[in-house]
Amino acid sequence: MYKMFNAFIFLVVLLILSFHVYADTSASNVHGVVTKMTKDLKLDDAQIIAVGPIVQKSIVKRKAYLDSNSDAMFSNKKEIKAAMLKFRDEEEAELSKVLTPAQMSKLIAKRQLRDTMNKDNVDFSEGLDGGTMTMQGPKMQF
Repeated sequence: MYKMFNAFIFLVVLLILSFHVYADTSASNVHGVVTKMTKDLKLDDAQIIAVGPIVQKSIVKRKAYLDSNSDAMFSNKKEIKAAMLKFRDEEEAELSKVLTPAQMSKLIAKRQLRDTMNKDNVDFSEGLDGGTMTMQGPKMQF
């Protein structure tokens, strides 16, 4: 009985900690993105302050869209990719009001380089064996 109670307490604590970590993810993502932009683009103090809310807004929009379309994540990749590109364009439009033209050019060049890493638009949701990946896990065909 004592072991079961300890196991239950452990699970409750683990659950509470996981919710806390999930809640902090957005803030840590913003901080990480702004830190990387500061280093890569050599942002000044005023730019750092202005970029934070733009990045936060973009992350929140992307997350809300992905959360509301989680069932279609693997089946409707083209629509999701189009939405993510739209969000990125909106973010770049706002960033262009804060960054210098040279900084924007460098940012866009880095993003384009990242895009070319998957230039073939490889669809990893379909496995080599004909199975597919869904939000519930893999669906295998034998």
